[in-house]
Amino acid sequence: MSHELRTPLTIIGGFAETLQDRDVPPAMRAEFAKTIFQHSQRMRGIVDELLEPFRASRPDTGSHIPQLIRVAGRASDGFGRVRASAKAKGVTLDIAIEARSRTIYADRTALEQILLKLLENAIRHTGEGGRITIRTTRGDDGVSLAVGDTGSGIPPEHLPRIFERFYRGDSGRSREAGGTGLGLAIVRHLVEAHGGR
Repeated sequence: MSHELRTPLTIIGGFAETLQDRDVPPAMRAEFAKTIFQHSQRMRGIVDELLEPFRASRPDTGSHIPQLIRVAGRASDGFGRVRASAKAKGVTLDIAIEARSRTIYADRTALEQILLKLLENAIRHTGEGGRITIRTTRGDDGVSLAVGDTGSGIPPEHLPRIFERFYRGDSGRSREAGGTGLGLAIVRHLVEAHGGR
């Protein structure tokens, strides 16, 4: 995590220091400002992900208000938020809702966050021309909601740890793709807050 925070901070500091020199040409100033903005946005995303479990778990916020939710609607909303990224990679987005599992009892905001984190992860690790599917099935113990993809997959030795904070099976690949190692940990936290697994 220290690397994730220090790298953009170092870049921001270096470019900000350079901008104090009055001899920097206007075109370079604009480019430096763009770089500072991009890295500050990256840091903001990291901080937001760090704080999310704390915001979501505070009982005094009344944040978890379970209700009966139509999964297809939340799935469509989630796809809407990643559609541009999927289109850029030629990734197909599908919804496969089983007739007996059209609804789920959950907090609407938490469910949206769960789906978005899983979809962002799927987009990040699915190659050109791949497919991402949100599906539901009903079993004896309730409704199973899954986000599946045709991406690179997770080696078996990493499966037991993928929901740990900051854990990345292939840290180099994840870092290049923009992962912080927090998304799946947030998903786990929110699912467990609903009594799920």
